[in-house]
Amino acid sequence: MTCQQPLNILGYPFLVRSNSTALLALARLSQQRFSQCERLPGKRLATLDLLLLSEPHEDGLSPLQFENQFKTVASGPRGIIQLGRWGSIFADWKRHSAFGFISSALLAHPALASRHALDTFILVSLLRRRLGVLHASALAASERVILLAGAHGTGKSTTALHLLRAGYRLVSDTLVFVRIVDEQIQLLGYGVGELKLTPDSQSLFPDLPLQTADLSIDGRRKPIFNLREQMPAYVESAALMPREIALCLVRRSADGQTRLQPLDPANALRQMLSSTSYLDEPHVMAQNLAVIDRLIQRARIFALELGSEPSTIVAALNSLWG
Repeated sequence: MTCQQPLNILGYPFLVRSNSTALLALARLSQQRFSQCERLPGKRLATLDLLLLSEPHEDGLSPLQFENQFKTVASGPRGIIQLGRWGSIFADWKRHSAFGFISSALLAHPALASRHALDTFILVSLLRRRLGVLHASALAASERVILLAGAHGTGKSTTALHLLRAGYRLVSDTLVFVRIVDEQIQLLGYGVGELKLTPDSQSLFPDLPLQTADLSIDGRRKPIFNLREQMPAYVESAALMPREIALCLVRRSADGQTRLQPLDPANALRQMLSSTSYLDEPHVMAQNLAVIDRLIQRARIFALELGSEPSTIVAALNSLWG
């Protein structure tokens, strides 16, 4: 490998080595999706060696047509990130190392390539650190953070954009990492400044661009809008140590009315299991859930039923702070 790119991902050191500077550009794009924070001392280096293979000719096939076939197959700490005919990466996450190849045809779609190839390796590596993780949207304002956790299609992303209009900043609309620092809760995002909206939800916000080439890779196919470029003032890119945290378990209201009710923290972890990331290694899973349990003990927990009127949703969430 002739060139390399060091990365600081949530404070942990990563190193990408390659025969191509174009692949290093993908690594820098991946780094932008994670909250910024200072490098943590004494943490193990994770390495990813990537070889760029030049396509001898074009076959007319586009990776965008086959993105739903990209997948990760793993057994314990080892796995393969399969990128169709455009690449494979072989990872040993216990050792925080991987090697693989990527076709030059995939470079025409940098967001796709970085998200599937590099982000996947990085995210699973992070799951093996002492971090908790939630599938959630996170919004910040005045040392306070609202976390919206729930199943796909419950309206988290649309609610996040309504809160942006009301003065909040977007931390993440994808994953929220939780870390304990000096007995305090630190929140960090993945997908920083990226908002996912269905076409129906997008119609509520006509000032956003009509088209984006980037699509989400989970749940329903949703365009991803890069607010880092389109609305940078609405993005919170730094790691946060909030003074107050409200954790809302979200579902859609059956009658169109918005309701916000306190939840007993003793029952919250069980209800939130579907919003955490699963690994088939019990000791790693237990480590992650222990951090989430600490979050539950520090946060205020609510059940949020989302109605159809944006103003009532925003008013209910603003009432969290008294």
